[in-house]
Amino acid sequence: DLPHISSTASYNQDENKLYISICNLHAQELADISIMLPESKNYTNISARILYGDEITSHNTKDDRENVCIRTFSDFRINASELITMLPSKSVCTIELRCND
Repeated sequence: DLPHISSTASYNQDENKLYISICNLHAQELADISIMLPESKNYTNISARILYGDEITSHNTKDDRENVCIRTFSDFRINASELITMLPSKSVCTIELRCND
C-alpha cells in the first residue's frame, strides 16, 4: 500500500508565517491528521484553504467551473502545540499560521 498522505511545511521569516500543505490522496477515506508544531511559538491569525471535488472524477468545464474549487477550510484546531484536523478524501489543504514569538 502506498501512503495516502503527503505534506510539506515552509516558514516565511519576513512575514513570520508558517505554511503547512497536506494532501489526502485517498479516493474515499477521511484522513485524521495530527501535526506537532514548534512549542516556542504562539500562533495567531490561523487560516486555511482547501481544493476539493465531490468525486474522484470531478473536474471543471467551460460551463461548470465550480466542481473543483478552492474553499475556506475551518475543520481544524490547535491544542497546545498540536494541529489537529480531519482532511476529506481527494483534497489538498494549505494552513497558514502567523507566528508570534
